[in-house]
Amino acid sequence: MAQFYELFSEYIDKSLLNKLSFGRVTDFKVWRKTRTLEFGLYLNELVDFEIIDKAQSQLSSALKLNKTVIKIQYSKSLFDIKDIQKILSPMKYSHQVVNGFFDGVEAELEDGILTVCLKKGGKDILEAQNIASDISKLIYDMFDIDLDVSFMEVEAFDIDKAVREAAEQKRKEEAEKEKELKAKKLEEERNAVHELWGDLPIYKDTSQSARLRPTTDILPYGVMFSVPIQEIPKGEIILFSRLIFPIIPLQFPARCLIKTQLSRL
Repeated sequence: MAQFYELFSEYIDKSLLNKLSFGRVTDFKVWRKTRTLEFGLYLNELVDFEIIDKAQSQLSSALKLNKTVIKIQYSKSLFDIKDIQKILSPMKYSHQVVNGFFDGVEAELEDGILTVCLKKGGKDILEAQNIASDISKLIYDMFDIDLDVSFMEVEAFDIDKAVREAAEQKRKEEAEKEKELKAKKLEEERNAVHELWGDLPIYKDTSQSARLRPTTDILPYGVMFSVPIQEIPKGEIILFSRLIFPIIPLQFPARCLIKTQLSRL
């Protein structure tokens, strides 16, 4: 019997090949009309069926096939209920109805009966679909072990709770996404190059106030309509002027009090 890497190493990613390389290929079959490849693969360690599924897809693509089927086989000694999630992993690909119900699944084995302990409910649904018999067949095909299968719910599945948790998780993700977008936008605004509107602290392209350091070189522009003057000691005159701004988009009040120090003439 040839080993997997001898036949397929050039068609499979190295990450997958490392898991399957020394598996022994058995019962090699090809159907030309349907362009289907099928073979058995005897492995010395358990693998999640996700790896097998990816290998099947890569072989089909590389060899221009419509379908590739890899039938996994193990030694009886490798059967251990501690690995029940890997053992049942092919069911997620062949029976969509089990998706979700087998998450975190555990098992008990006593007197030839394998009890699958469901943490997310689904016992009635799985029994209605005769999934127990399909699991028995799967275990027999992979390990050559004949077991009866039953289900037990160890924690009832609360669908309302699941919906609430999913909605809350989505809300948190959206809030985090919005926060990141705001931070990114703020950073872009900080780094953006804008043209000022004349001598005013206003960006011409956005009509937004410029984020500038305080400076005496930039003053609002408007029409002075009153000039009360107050003289104080130390030879200074305080001039308070009221301005009316002619430009609507300015982010200053319509009337603004400006203090200007003038030297005594």
